[in-house]
Amino acid sequence: MKASLIKKTIAVAVLTTAVMGLAPALAQSTDGQAAPTPMLTSTGARKTLDIACVQTAVNKRETAIGAAWTAKASAISSALSARASALSAAWQIATAKDRNAAVKAAWKAYASAVSVANKAMRTARMGAWSAFAADRKACHATASQVDSAAGAAADAGL
Repeated sequence: MKASLIKKTIAVAVLTTAVMGLAPALAQSTDGQAAPTPMLTSTGARKTLDIACVQTAVNKRETAIGAAWTAKASAISSALSARASALSAAWQIATAKDRNAAVKAAWKAYASAVSVANKAMRTARMGAWSAFAADRKACHATASQVDSAAGAAADAGL
């Protein structure tokens, strides 16, 4: 009989611990939004995740990355047009030596323009993510609470 009571007590303790652990994740505010998640600071004080602040930070980051992508696409399009014009002009040159030099110059200029566009995109993308990291911290959000690690890795291929 004593063993049965001990088993029941342990079962109740385990269930209570599990429910208490899930309570913050299941909490809802009165407006249907997830309740703010409290965080402990190094001094033990609680800070609350500012969801509206995170949303603003995400929108700022996504807008910056979108603008950088648009600028890159425009630069690549211009580089392609310039390459087409330069190659067309090169193939109108009668002498092989001069024509080959013009073709080589056209490809070199194109490669340079693409490199500049890629570097500008990379710089803008990294800047957007760095600004987001600072904004995220100001919102009292940890990296694990937002899409930081997976998102930055996915954007690295842009």
